[in-house]
Amino acid sequence: ADLEFYHKHCKDDNLFVQCDTSGGCYVMPCVSGMVWNQEHQMCIPEGGSDRKRRNGYDCKNRNPCVHGQSGYYEHRHNDMFVQCDDIGGCYEHACGVGAVWSQEHMTCIHH
Repeated sequence: ADLEFYHKHCKDDNLFVQCDTSGGCYVMPCVSGMVWNQEHQMCIPEGGSDRKRRNGYDCKNRNPCVHGQSGYYEHRHNDMFVQCDDIGGCYEHACGVGAVWSQEHMTCIHH
């Protein structure tokens, strides 16, 4: 069975709960300017409606890694990116606070 080790904090979006295989659970903070996102199970920059891209990828619904090509791809949120490894693994990463992904530069940049 799939086990979930990361959970949304019930009262504070800047916190999340990390559990381990022995039943321990720990309240963990996101860094300043970041909030917990349960869908991606990671802290992401606080953002408004301008975060979405029309043609970006994610690992759940529009996975660019299914063909086994390694590399970096723009995420459906402009402050994130997708990393693919050469065996089809898909990983979603958040850029730092105030940064967005630039496919042209293949890195997060401040704008």
